[in-house]
Amino acid sequence: MTGAACYGISPARFDEISPLGNDNFVQLDLAKESEISDFVTVCKEVDLPAGAIRKVEVQGQTIVLYNVGGKLYATQQECLHRQGPLDEGELQGTVITCPWHGRARKLKTYAVRNAGGEVQVAL
Repeated sequence: MTGAACYGISPARFDEISPLGNDNFVQLDLAKESEISDFVTVCKEVDLPAGAIRKVEVQGQTIVLYNVGGKLYATQQECLHRQGPLDEGELQGTVITCPWHGRARKLKTYAVRNAGGEVQVAL
């Protein structure tokens, strides 16, 4: 979808997974949907089937949407380490692997929801 109006999306939240398989991560508090008043439609539900990764432009910002078994996630488009394109990464469950350097991160997400067949991200 193009032309979605959106502003002020906060930085994506990731938990890093070490190359040795140990989970080294920082717990981050995610906003509760009930505390967020502004959601913007970024695509239709049918455009993000289970297992899909989709990059969308939202008012000059690029975010990536993920559908993991019907649960929706939204992150920034670039890996925090070397700015690799996460929409080109490998998704296994709730872990995305950067295609440039192989660093894996657990998905933490902006507030995202399915509202009447439309995927919406919180502003």
